[in-house]
Amino acid sequence: MQNIKAIENFTANLRKQQEQHERSSYKALFILSINYFLAFCRWQKITDWIRLSMKIEEKTFPAAFDLMTSFAIETDQFQSNKKKHDY
Repeated sequence: MQNIKAIENFTANLRKQQEQHERSSYKALFILSINYFLAFCRWQKITDWIRLSMKIEEKTFPAAFDLMTSFAIETDQFQSNKKKHDY
């Protein structure tokens, strides 16, 4: 009986840790997306910014990491093309 209770407690603690980890990952993703938008509005080179500011680890949130990286590359290409046409 004590073994079952210990397993239930262990499982409950793992569940709590996972929920906290997911909440912090989504919060970090939200903050990161706001910073992307602000960087885009200021016409900063986003790939430079992402190297310094990326807080989400590839292992923690791989889909978001891939999406944000491809967005940054496409945005830099767009900005480069826009600057060429502005001159």
